Amino acid sequence: MGTAAQTITVTAPYTNDSGQLNPTTPAGLFSFVSASSYLPTITSSTATATITSEPWSSAIATFRTISLPIYGNVNANTEGVKASYRAASSFAPTGTAATDVFVIGGSATKVIKVTHLAIACTATAAIATDVIILKRSTADTVGTPVAATLVPLDSNDAAATATVNAYTANPTTGSLVGNLSLDKASITATTGAPQFYFEDFGIRNTRSVVLRGTAQQVAFNLNGASITGIACDAEVEWTEE
Repeated sequence: MGTAAQTITVTAPYTNDSGQLNPTTPAGLFSFVSASSYLPTITSSTATATITSEPWSSAIATFRTISLPIYGNVNANTEGVKASYRAASSFAPTGTAATDVFVIGGSATKVIKVTHLAIACTATAAIATDVIILKRSTADTVGTPVAATLVPLDSNDAAATATVNAYTANPTTGSLVGNLSLDKASITATTGAPQFYFEDFGIRNTRSVVLRGTAQQVAFNLNGASITGIACDAEVEWTEE
């Protein structure tokens, strides 16, 4: 305000947002500037600017971020988007010194991530025995493998490239990386209800069991147990990337 336009120079930390505005028809307002300064916390702030000797006026406004509560239902889709597969077998492992009885092997073209394994067995007489989930760095050979059907959970996904075998005669086992789990499992008599023994991987912010290349495997192993009349059902779930 005054008698003529004047240059207004805003002083830091304020920023000149509007630039110098000089109305063509002043009507008392010859020069105008809009400036702002962000304050990350509640604190005092001094706005300053320079102008030659003319009458002046200023107006200050403060704005605060508003937090609004969320009402109603919040829906989150936790379904995976990776190509996912399952395989299951019903088989009779060897009754003498059983080792690897159910095995998933890696792929030459994809990274295999095992997310779930499960097994349940019956026998002529009830028995408690070790059930081990282990990982191998070289693949099992020979024995009597029975290939399982590899089922995509989405029919639009490509055919699976992993291998899944149930062994009815012991294989020559590959090199052991180590045991992923070791537990006692109850194998019931044929007419009983067997214990369902399972492991899920990658559910506690950890990795799934990753298989890279055809040499790597994850297996159910019976730790050399001799069990008369043993019969098992087993399943595995995995993704391919």
